[in-house]
Amino acid sequence: MYPVLDFFKGGGGLLIAVIAVVHVYVAHFAVGGGLFLVLTEARARKRKSPALLAYVKGHTRFFLLLTMVFGGLSGVAIWFTIGILSPDATGKLIEIFLFAWAAEWVFFSVEITALLVYWYRFDTLSPTDHLRVGWLYFAAAWLSLFIINGVISFMLTPGDWAVTGRFTDAFFNPSFWPSTLFRTFLAVWAAGLFGFVTASFSKDREVRDAVLGFYTLWVVGIGVAVLGAGRLYLSSVPSFHLEGRYEFAATIPGLISGFTGLTLVIMALAACMWLLKHRGLRKPLALGVLALGLLHMGLFEMVREHARKPWIIPGVLYANNIAPRDAEMLNQKGLRSRSPWLAGDELTGRNLFKVQCLSCHSAGGPINDIRPLTARYTPEGLDQALAGQGALHSYMPPFFGDALERQLLSRWLTEGLHGTKSPGVPQADPAPEIAPETEKTPVLLAWRDTQGNGRLRSPLFTSEDPVPQRVQASMVVPGEYPEVVMEDLEMAVESGETTRPMAFDDDLGTWVLEGEPGSLNGPCLVTATADGEELNRVLLPSEPDATRGCFHCHGGAPSPSGIAANTAEQILAAHDKNSGTSLSSKAAKGTPITCARCHRGNRPSPSAALHGWHNVYMADKGEASCRFCHSSSPERPPAFFSGRHRKPMDCTRCHGTLTVHAARLLKPLSVPEVVPLKESMKTTLEAVSPRDAYVHLPDCLSCHEGFEPPSADSLASMTTSQEEQFSAMKDEMEALSCAACHNRAHELAPAARPGTNRQAVAYMGEPGVMGRITCTVCHAEEPEDEGHHPGMLKNR
Repeated sequence: MYPVLDFFKGGGGLLIAVIAVVHVYVAHFAVGGGLFLVLTEARARKRKSPALLAYVKGHTRFFLLLTMVFGGLSGVAIWFTIGILSPDATGKLIEIFLFAWAAEWVFFSVEITALLVYWYRFDTLSPTDHLRVGWLYFAAAWLSLFIINGVISFMLTPGDWAVTGRFTDAFFNPSFWPSTLFRTFLAVWAAGLFGFVTASFSKDREVRDAVLGFYTLWVVGIGVAVLGAGRLYLSSVPSFHLEGRYEFAATIPGLISGFTGLTLVIMALAACMWLLKHRGLRKPLALGVLALGLLHMGLFEMVREHARKPWIIPGVLYANNIAPRDAEMLNQKGLRSRSPWLAGDELTGRNLFKVQCLSCHSAGGPINDIRPLTARYTPEGLDQALAGQGALHSYMPPFFGDALERQLLSRWLTEGLHGTKSPGVPQADPAPEIAPETEKTPVLLAWRDTQGNGRLRSPLFTSEDPVPQRVQASMVVPGEYPEVVMEDLEMAVESGETTRPMAFDDDLGTWVLEGEPGSLNGPCLVTATADGEELNRVLLPSEPDATRGCFHCHGGAPSPSGIAANTAEQILAAHDKNSGTSLSSKAAKGTPITCARCHRGNRPSPSAALHGWHNVYMADKGEASCRFCHSSSPERPPAFFSGRHRKPMDCTRCHGTLTVHAARLLKPLSVPEVVPLKESMKTTLEAVSPRDAYVHLPDCLSCHEGFEPPSADSLASMTTSQEEQFSAMKDEMEALSCAACHNRAHELAPAARPGTNRQAVAYMGEPGVMGRITCTVCHAEEPEDEGHHPGMLKNR
């Protein structure tokens, strides 16, 4: 691997583009202009017009200086530039096409010789011999185009060469003949555009009239051929090169439309050249047409370059000169294992940027500036983005290197360029929770339902229709035969300055209060009264911090309530860019955005789309993948997960890894938008069963089989219906909800979050599941039978 020389602030991509487009424009003129010279000379001699012949001689001098001198120098500049910026690719093309390059130099030598003879012997050779020299020049120039086109077309469509390795398969690749035809017409067309300039500056009106009319017919007629040959050429390029994904999908069609439109504009201006031949506008118009021709050539080259992304040679070398065959080794040992100039103190983010990115991007240049592309990321967020680079946005090559190098590059692109560090998550000062004393009898058990905790919410959008918050409670009168009170009781919840009554739900078998999302986030005091007398009270702690990690990649600031407004704006903008929607403008007008309005039916649900998309970037990272989005930092467990499973286990034991979680949600879907999301999880898809978000949840009894303690390596399977969900389950006597004694799923008793063990301490004297210490909380004496469920006594 060669070192990278960073000598141009605009970046390697811009440097090559500027030199190459100008040179290619002149080089095409060098081919088509040769045909124009001999045809115009033959016309002048046939008409016996000394004035027209003098024009041809003058045009020849201009032609020689531009094509041979400037064209030769710019050609050398291309070799110099690609040799510095893409040494591996340059060496590979020389290796494959050594014979072709040798032949091209022979034809180029004939070009130079023939053109010099044509100019210097313009007045001394016989007309017949002089025209023969002109035709010799044109033939040699076209053969140079023929040879170089074989190399250039190979860089887009290598065809069978990857299998056979034969020179002929590389040279006569699938797009060779259509490309040769197209470039031939383009070269002849360019001659007319340059000719407008010399003709417009001619002082001989007779010559000017004759030549401008000829050029007008030339440009208009050949322009039609350019459009037709261009369509033929595009049809020879595999569709996957032209289609792209997400925001790239519209790029190439837009460039093709621009090329077609500009061709028609130039043809129209060519007609204007004839109409304005006697007016003072002809010179600026001719120069304007010439400049548009350069833009026209640039658009064509942009189509070809964009279609080739992320490759220099498809399947052989990426745009950053790294071969895919080296990927596994580089990802294990790092780029420094192949690059001595990245060893020791030279292993920096800046130097990694040069190797990985500089061939296309700049740091502060006029195009492809990396700074606005990385401004919204935190170092951790960009590290994840680099990990999945190229998988969905296939115009980018993958990141090559180990975790250390990826971290160094992400930190330089964020901290080094923007001074961006991981923001500290604001810790809201909780309101003091002075718990009123809970009486030991009657036993009031209260808990928050988990329903709605997983829904994504922000000031601008929600993933699903609003799901109410829910507080549930049960009242037990202790005794030899404890009684669950279902009537003649008043239950209420006080939250903030509002007190609301609870109602008994026959289906759930508990007292229930439902509130709007956010209305029950604070401490909730649940009270039970009968005939105006308060029987007992329980204080539920505030809901935990709900910071989501979206800000790491989408910018903005962390928010304890979930997603901040400025982060939500960037999320909608990303959706618009990738999916062609207009959610940002709708949100700006105050229209509420609910993801599930579109993500339903045969489309992936919000949960499936989110987990499937982010799996590309965060797969195989264990619980860190979960923490990255469901918490404020990949180093912090989610605040809502503080129950007894927190320390011996992690999220993946119940929910599966991110890849498993996403595969279950995506498996039943086959619409086009999920196809790229499934590409990286084919093996996992075969092994998992499909599930619906919020319906099929972790099944406790799949690990606690027979209510026994789980094995050390047990993994939960999913429930098959909502009735099997933990929040809906009751004990075997149908007396109490499981959550009444165990608390909600992510805060199973004993939990670490302050306030979650308050009821257990009040009734049993220490934290734990109700009944784990003693059953006399409800029973007059310790029972001999395991009434609520098997194992509750044995497994104390």
